[in-house]
Amino acid sequence: MKFMEYSLLYIFITTKTYHMKTPGKLLRTAATGMLLLAASFSFAQQQPGLARFEGVFQKSDNKEAYLQFTVKNGILTGKQLWNGQEYELVRKSDTDFVSKDEEYPVTFIKDGTGEVIKTKIMNRSEWIRVKDYKPRQPATLTAAQLKPLEGRYRFRQDNNLYLSILVRDSAIVLKQSWDGKEVQLVPESELVFFSPTQFFPAAFTKDAGGKITAITCFHKDVWDKVE
Repeated sequence: MKFMEYSLLYIFITTKTYHMKTPGKLLRTAATGMLLLAASFSFAQQQPGLARFEGVFQKSDNKEAYLQFTVKNGILTGKQLWNGQEYELVRKSDTDFVSKDEEYPVTFIKDGTGEVIKTKIMNRSEWIRVKDYKPRQPATLTAAQLKPLEGRYRFRQDNNLYLSILVRDSAIVLKQSWDGKEVQLVPESELVFFSPTQFFPAAFTKDAGGKITAITCFHKDVWDKVE
């Protein structure tokens, strides 16, 4: 039974009871019941909906990671834009939610005007709302453009760590020497690449002569080309 049906039932029972015991109070009781219904219905209308949480949020310490929140069939859903994984959220209070299966806490934070400006995941990971999100668009490079990127790269901060770059089809594969893990990277431009399945940005560097000298991953980890 819905909220309004409960309220109407309450008025009917209250009015009927007073009608049986004190007929003179019938009009007053009905009026009181209607006021209670109107007040309750007004409160229900004023409750903020889920639409205000919709939008795209960027991780504060990783500019490549984005979350999108949308309302689907009355349920707020979070989506990781780097791999498409989705989470249904269960509301706990006005701005507090938890993921349905994992029970990760998700808290939305408002500014002074009441607008949602960011969210915090698991009480520590902060995501800032963005209004100009544009998804990465892959570019098409020829085999001749990709070939110079191939080679072995050494981590500038640890000479014992190496990466290999291999060309496969119209993309490249980054292979880690220490565990054999491979990450496919697709081109966004001639020197900038990204992973379609995880937030893994990579950019190559050329010297004045056009020779590839290094690759930078995550905007900070520099690997110098050695072969």
